[in-house]
Amino acid sequence: MEKDLPPKLDRESLKQLATEQLVELIMEQAIAIEKLRTKVLELEQEIKKLKVSRPKSFAIAKLFGLLRFIGN
Repeated sequence: MEKDLPPKLDRESLKQLATEQLVELIMEQAIAIEKLRTKVLELEQEIKKLKVSRPKSFAIAKLFGLLRFIGN
């Protein structure tokens, strides 16, 4: 993922850029931010799925444990 990171941008370096270059930089950052937002939403949905599925699987494991205990 580090390959996608932009070079370090300090104030002095930015002052040296032409307006067109600054606009291009802003557009690239906007695209990167949108991709990150999308990824965050996907991960949040996955977390919700895991939170919902965990109690069910936990309850099933408890039930099987109880059945094994009763069976002995």
